[in-house]
Amino acid sequence: MTSSSPRSAASLPSHSTVERLPGSDVPPERRHPAAALRAARNTPALTAFVIGALAALLVAHAGGTKIFYFDSGGYWYLSESFTWSGHFSFYNFQDALRGYSWPLILWTLRNVSEVFMSNQSLMVQGFNATVFALVGAVLAPRLAAIAWPRVSWNITRRLVLTAIILVYWSGYLSFPLSDFPALAAALLALVAVYRADSPAWLLVAGLAGALALNIRPAYVLLPPVLIVLLAWSWIEGRNTQSISTRRRVLCIVALLAGLAIVSVPQSLSHHKHYGGFDPIPGSSDLQRLQYTSGLKLQRYETYVNTKPHIDYLDPHTDEIVAGLKSGSVEGTGEYLGLVIDHPLTMAGVFLRHVVNGFDQRYTSPFVETLESNRSGTSAAWHLLLRIGGFLMVFLALARVVWPAGRRSLEPARWRYAAALLVCAASSVPSAIETRFLLPGYLLAAMLVVAPGWRKAFRETWAGPARNRALALVLTAAAVYGAVVWTIVSAASDNLHVS
Repeated sequence: MTSSSPRSAASLPSHSTVERLPGSDVPPERRHPAAALRAARNTPALTAFVIGALAALLVAHAGGTKIFYFDSGGYWYLSESFTWSGHFSFYNFQDALRGYSWPLILWTLRNVSEVFMSNQSLMVQGFNATVFALVGAVLAPRLAAIAWPRVSWNITRRLVLTAIILVYWSGYLSFPLSDFPALAAALLALVAVYRADSPAWLLVAGLAGALALNIRPAYVLLPPVLIVLLAWSWIEGRNTQSISTRRRVLCIVALLAGLAIVSVPQSLSHHKHYGGFDPIPGSSDLQRLQYTSGLKLQRYETYVNTKPHIDYLDPHTDEIVAGLKSGSVEGTGEYLGLVIDHPLTMAGVFLRHVVNGFDQRYTSPFVETLESNRSGTSAAWHLLLRIGGFLMVFLALARVVWPAGRRSLEPARWRYAAALLVCAASSVPSAIETRFLLPGYLLAAMLVVAPGWRKAFRETWAGPARNRALALVLTAAAVYGAVVWTIVSAASDNLHVS
């Protein structure tokens, strides 16, 4: 039987007679750079992550090799404790204030990285660069997309957010500190709990939430926030989503199981070495230390010097501190009693802590040159950073309060943005450091980088009340600037190095 095709196989040229076109041996990506560009645009998270990680690594390398000062060295030392007996044992780890998770992560990092390199500083810089890029290019934009679902996070916005983190926190890249890993875990938990119908994702939410808490006990409010977000999603979707009772039970069990998997080992370790089964690292001792120091100080820094403590004393609380029966605040109950007995004074304490917490005087957790000793270009650059940080916070506040700015983000699930802010709330009573308000700082950056500003300006400026709106903005800026200047100046006047 012959083929009835209008173009039979016999009429086709053989492979040997086909003439190769010039450039046909070049890979498709090189022949079509536009295709590679489209592929990058179609995967903005991955593309921005790779670029951000490389940029962060370059910034870290430019900062040079650093000694692991103070608590960063303490974490590095604790990472060795798991093998002190000659073999790995979880129960070798014991510390009254710190959780096991971050030292265990560092132990894993050391053992994996030492196969390829022996430079401890370089392996820490590489890990931190990865975490920075993960926060700025992937996790924070994903949380923003959940909070403001119609807002597009392209490569540029992801890279801008990562760049802001690098500019203001670059000094953290060289040290094995817990701040950014805990933030990354908290972001992952908030992103995962959004999948309220998936037991697998809720298991991830529980694991990540407990991990953030174990790395930094300041995230003590995160687990209850996850439960609230899960319940809120179910209530909000009760008329549009059909989730069976069996699946809801599985989801709850998965979330609680994730929290338990990370927290139970901490509880067992605490019981073995100190008695009790407290799942939160150093909860009672840490509370006593932070509550008392937070009353005495309105800000704190660590100085790379024979006198390491940079204390910004708070004269407004001298009478309260002098009246403490045991010389320290014994717990949350006593602290709440102080708030009730001295509401105006304690409100001032919180305000000073928040303002000083957003005052980015130093980009490193360990101060090498005091602000008062800076001069020339260095002084001008750091002053610009401080002003820029406060300006970013003002713009973020304005975006939330300003009706047109808020509408540019709608429809919105503000509870997810608020959840990030709640993560920093428990740090406010502490002797504040800028890193303690890192979740709030990240939220401010997300609000500023999110698109919609031009739409909001057009809406406001085209209306009849544009002059009143301009007057309100200028007045708010003047009041904000006056409050900030008064508080940070007073903090500088009460600086004490010891």
